[in-house]
Amino acid sequence: NLGMLETMRDSLKVSIPVEPGGIEKKESLTIFGLSTKQFILLLGSLLVVLYVMFRIAKNVNRKLKLKKEAYKVGEAYFFRRFLKAVKKGNSDEIMNTLYRWIDKLQLEEPTAQYFVSKYAKNELSQDLVQMMKSINNKQSVKLKLSTNPWIEARFKFLNDTENVKLNDSNDWVNP
Repeated sequence: NLGMLETMRDSLKVSIPVEPGGIEKKESLTIFGLSTKQFILLLGSLLVVLYVMFRIAKNVNRKLKLKKEAYKVGEAYFFRRFLKAVKKGNSDEIMNTLYRWIDKLQLEEPTAQYFVSKYAKNELSQDLVQMMKSINNKQSVKLKLSTNPWIEARFKFLNDTENVKLNDSNDWVNP
């Protein structure tokens, strides 16, 4: 029996050629050098990171819009518009932006003369006289005014303790 088995083994060896590497294992599918499991995990984590970044960007954008809207109705915005009008020199535009800014200051008396008399130097009263003359002439005149005295007067106004508004709302809690 042993001889018969050896003969059958020899005949099988001849009929089935065996490669030198032996029996090969089936290669698994790779994507970018990663196994499918690793690729799916990487793709999922990338999607989560992108989703979080999108939500953060959306919140930041919303907060910036709210800040911009608050700025555009605030005193600083109208003051900057007034300064730009002063640099252009158009008397009509200067007066319009000046009074629009003064309206935002919430003065006791919302006039340019009151603001100048309370917070400014003599130079601003001369500027104000120039502006009034151009209005009385009913002509749009090119005015040459300096912005520095206006900036100083605004700074003086903002630092004045009488102008500080206290928070009167009921939801404020003293820390």
